[in-house]
Amino acid sequence: LTELHTTDGQLKSASSSFVNCEGQEIRFRIRATGNFDYWDSLGTRITSYITIDRIEILDVFDEQATTNFANAPQAREYVALHWLGGSRVLLWGGENTTKLDTGGLYNPDTDSWTTITTFNAPAPRSHFAHVWTGERFLVWGGEGDGGVVFGDGALYDPDEDSWSPMTSVNAPLARSHTTAVWTGEEMIIFGGKDQNGKPLAHLGRYIP
Repeated sequence: LTELHTTDGQLKSASSSFVNCEGQEIRFRIRATGNFDYWDSLGTRITSYITIDRIEILDVFDEQATTNFANAPQAREYVALHWLGGSRVLLWGGENTTKLDTGGLYNPDTDSWTTITTFNAPAPRSHFAHVWTGERFLVWGGEGDGGVVFGDGALYDPDEDSWSPMTSVNAPLARSHTTAVWTGEEMIIFGGKDQNGKPLAHLGRYIP
């Protein structure tokens, strides 16, 4: 077994030692549940029912590679993660046992973390809309502790390590679990749910 596909033909993983991903080698150990099509080493297509309850990346790029966790943000989920170009990855917000307003910048070239300031940062939240403009990281909406839903946002400048608030004039209704895209000129927000959990069909546009 060399390749594991969904029944629509999309490559999901590989159970042989390595799978090529954009020119790099990644080794997997898998167990799976579901209906899958897979190909044997001779290229014969076989459909089967197998069980996946774990997908573990054993090695990425370098079998000896490790990551420096000094100054790294605490463990979390529902986090914003963006590649800023150059040599920086931005991570912010999310939740652990409570909502978070912390984050960090990771430099893969130096394998080092820099803490993002919390001064003037948005209130701790998860399930918020977020985009990277090429210069600034934008956060809007989301869910705070106690289920409160936010209708505010902020802009983060990684070069200055500073936050500034978004205007609330003509802002969309407060919401969480919303999505956003960056068009090159504006942030467009759509959907989500309100304080009562009602799905929303409203759209908002923000020009930094």
